[in-house]
Amino acid sequence: MAEREKLTRDIDQSIAELRIIAARHANGSTGPVHSLQGASKSKRNRRSNDSYIALSLDVLQKHRQPLHVEEIAKRVAELKNAKPGEVTRASVEGALVRAIKQHYGGVKRTAPSTFAVENKMN
Repeated sequence: MAEREKLTRDIDQSIAELRIIAARHANGSTGPVHSLQGASKSKRNRRSNDSYIALSLDVLQKHRQPLHVEEIAKRVAELKNAKPGEVTRASVEGALVRAIKQHYGGVKRTAPSTFAVENKMN
């Protein structure tokens, strides 16, 4: 029985990793995919969630122009229906910088603390 439970856990984990890969592929990411095997449950949830990155991408794609991180943070907070001070500039900027380093979602920095999504049409 223990072996069956382990196989079930492994399959569930593989499915979760494939969903992350599919989401990154859909966003045009060409960066490396890091395995989540062996990660703690909280780290897996945090990685798969990426809410600040996803919400920031939504904001940038909707506005189709570079936005300052303070404006992005304000709009992310509105989208999350967050309490005042819950979404900080630092957390949003950190998520966007991480997205740039991981080549995730086509995020680029156009000026200090100003971000945009690259136009995928050539």
